[in-house]
Amino acid sequence: LDFWGSWCGPCQEEMPKLRALYEKYKARNFALIGIANDKMEPLESYIKENGITWPQILQDSDHHILRLFNIQYYPSTFLIDPKGEIVAKNANADELEAKLRQALSR
Repeated sequence: LDFWGSWCGPCQEEMPKLRALYEKYKARNFALIGIANDKMEPLESYIKENGITWPQILQDSDHHILRLFNIQYYPSTFLIDPKGEIVAKNANADELEAKLRQALSR
């Protein structure tokens, strides 16, 4: 899960790395889901301009998902294994890839 916003500078910096990571691992039991704290129009524009092909969920007005994951800053990325356990929290793309390589080598 990648918690982000199109308005977020650090999120924009991380996005090309996440896109490369997604392309590299999507055929290997890896899914990436964006949870965007955004408005629909800028989100759709950013997705189109930056070639984001993985699913996006627009955070609803009550911010339930943000509270559930205790999101304090953006981007915040979580790696969740097939059993539903969080194996990495607040990992940047490089840390995420290291964890993915480790998990997929088992």
